[in-house]
Amino acid sequence: SDVYKRQSLYNTQVRSLSDGSKIEGVLGTLIANALMSFYKRNGEYPELIVVYRDGIGTGQKPKAFEVEFDSILDELKEKFSAISCKLIYAIVSKNHNIRLFDNSSKLLTNPAPGSIIHSDIVNNLQYEFLIVPQSVVKGDKVGSVMPTKIHVVYDSSLLPLFAFENLTNALCYGYDNWQGAVQVPAPCKYAAVCAQMLAKHVKNIPNKELYSYKYYI
Repeated sequence: SDVYKRQSLYNTQVRSLSDGSKIEGVLGTLIANALMSFYKRNGEYPELIVVYRDGIGTGQKPKAFEVEFDSILDELKEKFSAISCKLIYAIVSKNHNIRLFDNSSKLLTNPAPGSIIHSDIVNNLQYEFLIVPQSVVKGDKVGSVMPTKIHVVYDSSLLPLFAFENLTNALCYGYDNWQGAVQVPAPCKYAAVCAQMLAKHVKNIPNKELYSYKYYI
């Protein structure tokens, strides 16, 4: 979680679920801890909390909203009832069959990095959009770019659609271990890299003194 106003410092918390516990049981606590870290560094709580939930399939979306989201709200009401943080809960999806092409020239090409689509091919009855933050080039070969789908299941912020789209796209350029954009917002990438490293190589919960450092990259 980002803990600085300029979106340059992170607080990385780790919890093991190997004991049979479920993520909805700890997610609210993790977010509450992140809020406390933000307060300690800035002397105030954030005006807006954005949760990018990565790593769940289409069939799991209802559960993510009903169970995980409820745990977040319960934790915020119990420990932070006096503050008025707005909340956006968005599901990030990478595994789908959508491909986009630009036919403005004689040849079909990939959409330019930074392209955002929020009509026609997305569900207009839901708050969702597609972003193309990166190009797909490896050597002299060009692949077919896979857009990232963002589905907002809760939003109390009244943030304009274009503002949240631009924020999401901009965060794809904030991953420190790569010179360009990554496919998902940087917090999702950091979380995935951290989880993979700890599960494969460390297998222990890191010391809390490391939570303010990106030791996993």
